[in-house]
Amino acid sequence: MVLVYWLAACVGGDDTSTDDDTSAGEDTGVLPGPDGPSRVQSDCAPDDGPAVRLIVGLDEATCDSAFDGVPHVRINLWVGAELPLEPGTYPFESGSGSAWYSPSGAGVEQYGTSGEVVVTSSTGGVVTGTYRVELDSGAIVGGAFTADVCPDPAMCG
Repeated sequence: MVLVYWLAACVGGDDTSTDDDTSAGEDTGVLPGPDGPSRVQSDCAPDDGPAVRLIVGLDEATCDSAFDGVPHVRINLWVGAELPLEPGTYPFESGSGSAWYSPSGAGVEQYGTSGEVVVTSSTGGVVTGTYRVELDSGAIVGGAFTADVCPDPAMCG
């Protein structure tokens, strides 16, 4: 009888799952973050040095598209990142980058304390990869992106 109950629970009968359930290769501690139109652009670090900004979740796929009113994540990489953003892992924390997450786009943003951007491809003015941001609440949000590279250089210094 126990085997029948266990089998029913595993194939969708009773929902007896717990937060400890994991599947191979699945990171259950990460909340799904925004995706959709994205861009990568030059930015300025707090010390006026070069930086890169990734915005995932835009109104439309253009370099001047707004992100207000739609779920979005903004990540600034201040250390070790310049355009063109080459494939690799770009970790950040206070002092090397910053992030903000807006789950609804309604003007309320949560601060990201650390995380990483993993660029898997950078060709033809398009950058693809994944992001992961730990919020100051302790929650982690992550997702994938395909971002247009916006060529306008930021005027720093």
